[in-house]
Amino acid sequence: MTLFFKSLNKKQLSAFSQNVFQHNFNKMCKNYRQILKLQEVLKLTRTSPDREIKPADG
Repeated sequence: MTLFFKSLNKKQLSAFSQNVFQHNFNKMCKNYRQILKLQEVLKLTRTSPDREIKPADG
């Protein structure tokens, strides 16, 4: 892997790191959107009146 980086010139290295950053950033945004969707779903299930949470029989 080190050899791979050494074979790149500055311009290529910059483009490569930009690409890696962009990929990770896109993944992070996708995960964040999924989290927001899940939060919405949880809010809906928690606050919907037809789904009352009954205490467990103990």
